[in-house]
Amino acid sequence: MIPFEFAADSSKIGGAGVRLIVAKADRRFSFRQMILERRFIRPVWAYVICDVINRGLLPPIAGWWKISSVAPRRVTVDAGREAQQNRADVEMGLKTLSDHFQELGADFGEEIERRASDAKLILETAAKYGVPVDMLWKPFGGSNVPPPGLVKASDTAGK
Repeated sequence: MIPFEFAADSSKIGGAGVRLIVAKADRRFSFRQMILERRFIRPVWAYVICDVINRGLLPPIAGWWKISSVAPRRVTVDAGREAQQNRADVEMGLKTLSDHFQELGADFGEEIERRASDAKLILETAAKYGVPVDMLWKPFGGSNVPPPGLVKASDTAGK
């Protein structure tokens, strides 16, 4: 059951109490999401796809029954702190990228494809305009110094 304070009246609890109530609610939501996925989403998906294959509207593909579903983001009161800890866990290898994206409610395959596409565009654009990748990738954290010959002497004259 969802805590009363979470669903109705949280005015009487303080900071630590809020964390406890939200953590309890999050565990309950996660449990319900797991049940929905296993007992509803997967069986209904399998029924619908199987029906479409049997009607001949879709060709049967090897492994057609294998699906992945992603639940929405988790409920939290410490988003900033948890995001920082999450980044550290991924960097240290304590957590996989797929777990990271799943907690954010995103699909790992789609996010990796997006990252690769973005990286390719950055590299191609840097080569096209002859600028360092850092100027596009980390505009305020990189070197931001254009390569020699890119800046004309007339651009810096009188400055």
